[in-house]
Amino acid sequence: MISVSGVGANTARVILSYMTNDELRRAIVHNDAASLSKVKGIGAKTAQKIIIDLKEKIVKSTNMDTVTVGMAQSNNVKDDALSALIALGFPKMSVEKTINMIIQKNPDVSQVEDLIKLVLKQMN
Repeated sequence: MISVSGVGANTARVILSYMTNDELRRAIVHNDAASLSKVKGIGAKTAQKIIIDLKEKIVKSTNMDTVTVGMAQSNNVKDDALSALIALGFPKMSVEKTINMIIQKNPDVSQVEDLIKLVLKQMN
C-alpha cells in the first residue's frame, strides 16, 4: 500500500482497519473505486491510483490469470445490472434467472449497459 504515491503508513493503516485483506484485494481486482473511496481520507483519485498501481501486483501475487480477472469483472457487471434492474422495479428472481441465461449465451458481454439492454429485450 505504501508504494502508492499519496498513501502513507497512516493512510494504509486506516484502509486496512476499514477493510479486510480479501475485501481490499477484491476491490482492487474489480476496479471498485467506490468501496475504496468510503475509507476516511481516500478520495476518488487516490482510490483509482491505488487500483492502477496495485492491480497487477495483486494479480501476480495471488497467481490469478487474466481469465480469473475477467470472470471477476463479469461478476461485477452481473451484480451491477441486477441492482439496476431491481431498482427499476423488476422482480429479483426473474431478472437473476434472465441475466444468468444471457451470460451463458453471451459470455463476452462486458458492459453493464449492454447486459441491461439484452435483459430488457428478453423480458419483453
